[in-house]
Amino acid sequence: MITLVPTNNYLNVLMLAPVEAEGILLRSETQAKTQRWAKVTGIGPGVYDFNGVLTKPDAKYGEIVYLMAHGIENTSLHDLGVEDYKAVSILDVMVALEDMGTCAIKPKGNYLEVVKIEAPDKTLGGILLPDKVKSPSNLALVRSVGLGWVGAMGNILPVGHNPGQIVNYKPFETMVVDFSTLGKDAVTYIVSAKSVMDTIRYAPPLKDELANYGLDMLGPEELDALGLGPNCGLTKEELEILVATLRPSDQELAFQEWERAQAAWRADSGANT
Repeated sequence: MITLVPTNNYLNVLMLAPVEAEGILLRSETQAKTQRWAKVTGIGPGVYDFNGVLTKPDAKYGEIVYLMAHGIENTSLHDLGVEDYKAVSILDVMVALEDMGTCAIKPKGNYLEVVKIEAPDKTLGGILLPDKVKSPSNLALVRSVGLGWVGAMGNILPVGHNPGQIVNYKPFETMVVDFSTLGKDAVTYIVSAKSVMDTIRYAPPLKDELANYGLDMLGPEELDALGLGPNCGLTKEELEILVATLRPSDQELAFQEWERAQAAWRADSGANT
């Protein structure tokens, strides 16, 4: 019996048989073209950083993962009696499935799971918008985040975003995670953290954020003039308009992050309200 042992940051995976939403197996000749969900069956030891420390891949035996289509290595080992062998680099693993029933996922690396925010029916000032003046929205709510990438020195470089934040991203760089081949009529979206251009500010900057720009000694009036004062954060009413198109659980996630940001600013500034 031949045993395949992955090396470096490669994983051995078993591609799952695609299933239609009604529970009918797809024809075998179409499986390889349609399925990107796989079960991890082997994990390489990792790669060494500049300090000679071995960094292991962020993967678990038996977990179900979604792969980059181009990252699946289709090396044939049929002559050795090895069937259904596939290998993939951990860098080409996009997400891990956490709950089949709810289609909950956990992004890998520097990916963010996002919920697209449709163009609102009215402006933040409350003015109703006719359909013809609505523009496609590049805004999304962050639902979950990856651990980040491993740097050259072996340290984790976090993605810099929290669940519940609203971000402005490059619209053509979102990627679809499709659950249809697991028998689920559902999709979700992920985007690389490097494709996020802006974050909607929920509260005024903290003192250490202002210090990065040498602005921590300015008074409230001066900060207001720069658009960084106590009134620069998103109000709760504005947030309600922005997330009106989202499902209740995602709206609640946004409100929790808004409250966390407001509480952090109050604690940092010593404000009582």
